[in-house]
Amino acid sequence: MYPGLTFVVALALFLEAAERKLAARLQNRIGPSYTGLWGLLQPLFDILKLLGKEDLAPRSQDPVATPVMLVLSLGFAAFASLFIPWNGATSFSFYGDTILVSVCLVLSTGLLYLAAYSTHSPFNVVGGLRLLGLLASYEVALLSLLAVPYAATGSLELAEIRSKLWSSLASKPILIPVWLAGLLLGFFLILIESGRNPFSIAEAETEIAGGVVADMSGRRLAFAHLAHSVQSTVAVYYYTSMFIAPPLSGLLGLLALLAAGAAVALAVVLVAAASPRLRLIDVGEASWGIIVPASFFLAAVALAAGW
Repeated sequence: MYPGLTFVVALALFLEAAERKLAARLQNRIGPSYTGLWGLLQPLFDILKLLGKEDLAPRSQDPVATPVMLVLSLGFAAFASLFIPWNGATSFSFYGDTILVSVCLVLSTGLLYLAAYSTHSPFNVVGGLRLLGLLASYEVALLSLLAVPYAATGSLELAEIRSKLWSSLASKPILIPVWLAGLLLGFFLILIESGRNPFSIAEAETEIAGGVVADMSGRRLAFAHLAHSVQSTVAVYYYTSMFIAPPLSGLLGLLALLAAGAAVALAVVLVAAASPRLRLIDVGEASWGIIVPASFFLAAVALAAGW
């Protein structure tokens, strides 16, 4: 229940429905329309349908490792959601939880790769390797950007960052340009983490369709889909808590954070719907040649300005 697995899965499925509707409109399609109000329950019914379908697995699949890795991937992503200050505070908060959330999201992605690898399907393994390549292209930069809210608030606790960010920026206006640069670069990194265009690297339709789930069906496909959706949702609200940080608390704080995160998620869809897919080598070169050095430089400037 709130703020646990039920809450974050419901939020992830709601955002998925809204994103599918928006992407469909941008591409002159209708999108989900029949299940629930305005089709908003379609992702839920898709998951329920997959859970009830026959699970056809490759003969080479490890019968234990694959489902265990998928459940753990979903579990790490849901565990990370406990530290998001949904209503302005959380009883799970501690100093350094920003790093823990980032680590949990990395582990969730890594476990998706292990689930793909344990099927021993060449299609899934190639998709998993592409997923790891994408992970390596953004995680270092995302971690280094923690220096921006730390420089402003003096904290690595998400709840404290959310409560102090705006007042800290008002008292340290020299940090506002650095915060704006971190806001833009962080959005770019969240776009990469979501795995949508132009960074849908795990899927290359001329070579492999489906990425890590190419040879998955039934319950395995349902859990892989849920794990990715929850992971993307937590990443969006992690970014929102650090860089947008609505300062309200209580019910108004919850609604403000949900609305801000939804706006970020829909902005990601707008970029994805208008962008072609990039090649993995292009993403790697841009990441280690531009994005990571830029994030290190921004972190150094933020720390220097904060002191």
